[in-house]
Amino acid sequence: MAEVTGKNLEPVHTRMGRAALDWSNDELGAACGLSASTIRKFESGRGASEKARRAMIDALEAEGVKLYNGGQPGARLMKAKS
Repeated sequence: MAEVTGKNLEPVHTRMGRAALDWSNDELGAACGLSASTIRKFESGRGASEKARRAMIDALEAEGVKLYNGGQPGARLMKAKS
């Protein structure tokens, strides 16, 4: 399974990651230092910089979300939230 990077992160990854954590766009934005509008823009398919995508990955992974690519990209909570 391919690693998820700032280059291949897809909107489904952040939507599923947020759902696993029960986070809003605001909460993901706060966790990664981005605005909620940047998160919404990315998730609606209008893109984000590679740096912004990397920040989203890092924030989700710090909370125990495993992002994966392959036949069906997705996310899974690997540890319980604190």
